[in-house]
Amino acid sequence: MTLEDVRGVLALQYPEIATATISGPEPVGDTMRYTFERAIGSKG
Repeated sequence: MTLEDVRGVLALQYPEIATATISGPEPVGDTMRYTFERAIGSKG
């Protein structure tokens, strides 16, 4: 899956991910970690 596909699936359960930025990859052991960083802002 692409990162955008993962974001779409997770956004169904966690709506704040829909506007989050993706950072990474960051090496962790034998894997690479991507992080969804919540967009900080105010409504209205």
